[in-house]
This record gives sequence, C-alpha cells and structure tokens, in this order.
Amino acid sequence: MALTRSFAAGIAKDGVRVNAVCPGFVATEPQLEWLNKSEAKKMVESLHLLPIATPEQIAPFIVYLASDESCVVTGGVFPIDGGYMAFKADLEVVGVVRNKQ
Repeated sequence: MALTRSFAAGIAKDGVRVNAVCPGFVATEPQLEWLNKSEAKKMVESLHLLPIATPEQIAPFIVYLASDESCVVTGGVFPIDGGYMAFKADLEVVGVVRNKQ
C-alpha cells in the first residue's frame, strides 16, 4: 500500500496514475478441482462475505482503471477478495452473534 501511494504521489505530476488491485482467492481453472470438493468450498466460503471471484469478474475493474474513465483515481488499493479482508468474525453488522446451525 505504501509503495502504491508513494509512486502515485511521486509521478502524478507526470500524468501517470498508480493503483493496486489485490485479488484474494480467485476461482481459476487450476483451483476448480479443489474448490468443487464440498469441504473445500465450505471452508473457503466461510472466510468470505461474497462469492469467490472469477477472472471474468475482476477484468472489468482492471479495464476501468486503465481507461480514461478513472482519470481521477490514483493511489488506490483495491481488494477484490469477496470481503475476506473486511470479515474477521462471525458477527452480524449490528453486532449480534449469528445462531450456529
């Protein structure tokens, strides 16, 4: 994060934008055999708030960052991880513990 922000601050005057995309677990073809196992899928999904991303879901964001539409975006660090970094406990947003079933 510091490197991204430092580069962004240092070369913005030259019209260069610097952003970091930080994908988490991505459902690519090599992972599908493992991910299709019910235990593995359950474990991975328990660590994420949203479904596991595919490359096809990440690519449009990369295209956006490379386009003129994002001309005012620099120094950003963008996790694309299904909420993995945001999710550290089995709690509802309002603070009530979920019932285990």
